[in-house]
Amino acid sequence: MFVTPIVRRAIAATCLVVATNSFATASFADNCQSGTQLLPFGAYGPSTTDTKYSATIPDWNLGDCQLRHGVIHFDHGRGTFDAMVATTFTHNKDYWHFRLRVSRGPTNDPSKQTLLFVRSWDGPPMSERDRPLFHKWHVDFTYSGDLNPPSAEAWSCC
Repeated sequence: MFVTPIVRRAIAATCLVVATNSFATASFADNCQSGTQLLPFGAYGPSTTDTKYSATIPDWNLGDCQLRHGVIHFDHGRGTFDAMVATTFTHNKDYWHFRLRVSRGPTNDPSKQTLLFVRSWDGPPMSERDRPLFHKWHVDFTYSGDLNPPSAEAWSCC
């Protein structure tokens, strides 16, 4: 089978584009913008024997990603994580990665803290072409142990 020079150049150009896209995707993963925040908890409940805890995550920008209206609730062994996430510049799907580390003890002295749990979650796929731009992100989780009083550190990457 004979392949003309024009077809040969077209095949070579197509392979180059595919290879370039593959490298670009890998480099975005390697260049994930990350950050860490301490999350203050508030106690609420009908009485001191029925205490529940929640933390509000301040609006967070990492690179071209945004997390809004984040809140975490802890209620007697069950918890929820809720937020809205979006990206403003990704033609491929992008993901917000979130890790929550909850401990008990003084936040200024990690050696005196008791680690209660560490959880990691990946948000929904996002693109700047999505309508609506922001995606609801909800996670249910369980935990064991007394959270009285808890402290938490959130790490994110997008």
